[in-house]
Amino acid sequence: MKIAFFGDIHGQVYHLLAAVLTWQKRSDSALDMVIQVGDFGVEHLEKMIQNRDVFLRYIANNPAQFDFLRILYAQEHLAARLKEIRQQIQSPLYFVRGDHDDAAWLRQLSQNSREQTIPIDAFDLFHYIPDGTILNCGSVKLACFGGVEHPGRGKEGTEHDPTALTTLLASKSDKVDVLITHEPLYGCSTGFYGQTQGSTQVSKLIEALQPRYHVAGHLHTMIGPQQYGSTTSLGLNKLGGLSRPRQCETLPTLRQGTMALLDTATATLEFVTGDWLAGFNQECERIVESLASCLH
Repeated sequence: MKIAFFGDIHGQVYHLLAAVLTWQKRSDSALDMVIQVGDFGVEHLEKMIQNRDVFLRYIANNPAQFDFLRILYAQEHLAARLKEIRQQIQSPLYFVRGDHDDAAWLRQLSQNSREQTIPIDAFDLFHYIPDGTILNCGSVKLACFGGVEHPGRGKEGTEHDPTALTTLLASKSDKVDVLITHEPLYGCSTGFYGQTQGSTQVSKLIEALQPRYHVAGHLHTMIGPQQYGSTTSLGLNKLGGLSRPRQCETLPTLRQGTMALLDTATATLEFVTGDWLAGFNQECERIVESLASCLH
């Protein structure tokens, strides 16, 4: 069984889909499961319209961050292309909650569903995993915990869910193989101003659950692998991609450490790295541009 993990994407879902399809083509192997570690970029169009500053910031930073909204409202040619892509992947792509996701909307979707994972688009491409959920993927048990310990200004509601934390801590008798969080463990790295980065609550979860592996994002850099007790911890890099329509700056879709792969056959969790990523990224961009050309 092969399970892929991706770092923060901030709405660039075309690039995420392209990375999955390209990896499968290059390796001649299907991924059994794909999990994105938060800052997926879930935003409601109505919220962005109401908040002019948010809308303008998205345009200035990278217009490709609107691709999630394009999928939500896809029709005609784009809808047909997305249906084709769905047939090429084994299962929906799953994600946990970050501090750049609409927590209120995700909470509402969770309350209105009895499912373990929540579909958020009409094509069954993406599913949200609520905080505190434990998933069984074949013989692998995955625990998920989104949000951050200390939200920044303007991100109220994105903090860790205390109920989910309690639920996971109480489940320590059930052996968890992989803990997936948005924020990395405390002490994982040092910030620009010398501050210690990471979450003490995530560290507490690792100490209680003692998973074999821990995967996180949030800091937009490749961290580890680090050993924390019996747990191997990885921090994933941010997904890259072109800034459309201003294609003056090219950021590779898959940079060193953007993706990690768990292979249960070999019992290994490793970053996807190597010089071959240059050609990989060219193939990804061709898929992204084919999606971008479907305006409706």
